[in-house]
Amino acid sequence: MPTPAEQFLPLVESPASNLAEIAALLDGMIHPERVEATRVLGGVKRQKALWDRAAAAPPLALDDLIPRGHAALRPVRFIGKNSLAFFTRFEKRMCRPPADDEGRAPDELWGYNHVESALVAALAGPGYFRVRAAPEGSLAAVAIDYRDVPPNGCEGWPRVRDNARLFSRLVYHNLVDYLRRVSRDVFIGAATRAGTTPLPNYFILVREPVGE
Repeated sequence: MPTPAEQFLPLVESPASNLAEIAALLDGMIHPERVEATRVLGGVKRQKALWDRAAAAPPLALDDLIPRGHAALRPVRFIGKNSLAFFTRFEKRMCRPPADDEGRAPDELWGYNHVESALVAALAGPGYFRVRAAPEGSLAAVAIDYRDVPPNGCEGWPRVRDNARLFSRLVYHNLVDYLRRVSRDVFIGAATRAGTTPLPNYFILVREPVGE
């Protein structure tokens, strides 16, 4: 029987397949299988192909990433694979922020980038961001904005650091990522400078199981 990767990759590479077929395949897998399948999707060409195909998906909303009823400051892991040549495995860890003094929760998510390399983490920093609905006319409906970091993270997360400092500036400064839906738990992202200048960098995310 073909492995998850052997099923997934041909669908992405075939011009005859469509997003509905890809989504159905991924939705039929369990979480470890989705991670295994998406980790073969390396390089700009393959990830851009999926990004372009995902333009046909319904617009993403914040509730599609973390359900509205999910507890504040309870982290959700998104297992990632980017299109870079090195250090391609990472995670985006996100949470819903707490409500303010009047009981209103901000319409955004907070998060940071968790990388496997301790050296990269030490040099580039955690890469904190806020996730918000993108302005009309953007590449996608949801934006991950590194220009405005949250005031704090969840328990156990690294200390929040501004992305304009030192080596972090080269990696995260003025960076805005956009997200599109691939399936229920899989998303494809594209990087830009300032939300308007596309960069040749893409990434795919697999959300861990999260209760409604």
